Amino acid sequence: MCGDVDSCSGDDASGDDDGDLTCNDLDLCLGNNTTGDGDLDGVCNDQDQCSGAAATGDGDGDGICDSDDLCDGDDATGDGDGDVVCDSDDFCAGDDATGDSDLDGVCDDSDSCPMDAANDEDGDGVCGNLDACLGDDASGDGDQDNVCDDQDLCVGNDVTADVDDDGVCDNLDNCATDANTDQADDDGDAIGDVCEADGDSDGVRDRQLSPLRQR
Repeated sequence: MCGDVDSCSGDDASGDDDGDLTCNDLDLCLGNNTTGDGDLDGVCNDQDQCSGAAATGDGDGDGICDSDDLCDGDDATGDGDGDVVCDSDDFCAGDDATGDSDLDGVCDDSDSCPMDAANDEDGDGVCGNLDACLGDDASGDGDQDNVCDDQDLCVGNDVTADVDDDGVCDNLDNCATDANTDQADDDGDAIGDVCEADGDSDGVRDRQLSPLRQR
């Protein structure tokens, strides 16, 4: 072929077989395709897993193209537990998907209190994020009256506490509706005098009944 017509004159005799305008003796992808090596990574497009994706291909060899790889260049395993933290940076890699929620250095799947970094500070068996009596006592709220035991006048006695605020728990108070610190009961009927119309049983009405008693 004449030199002024042959684009590959002096290069080869066969010219440009795949029509990609690169002479055969210089063509990395001769006979493979017409587009050559689109991302210039040294791998022909029809054999390139990451063709057109990136120039570096799959840098960490994890089977994910660098342009789509969350952990590109970090590790070869990627994100094993699916928590969007690369394994090379993941304290809890392979343990769980949530990692370490309370940042106490213990992975959630091994942490007795995954949402409480102090891990039950008062030792009552209730994690701090759920403990109404955090830091108050070790037993919590024994009678479940929403008053911590160390502040509860009637701890372990009742759930209603001391309605008349006389310092005597309701379940022990001979007149729970009216304050009677002395618990006076002249006639010995286990009903406090302040709750009876005639506490001394002398036939004379002592006083008007409490509004709570009249209900």
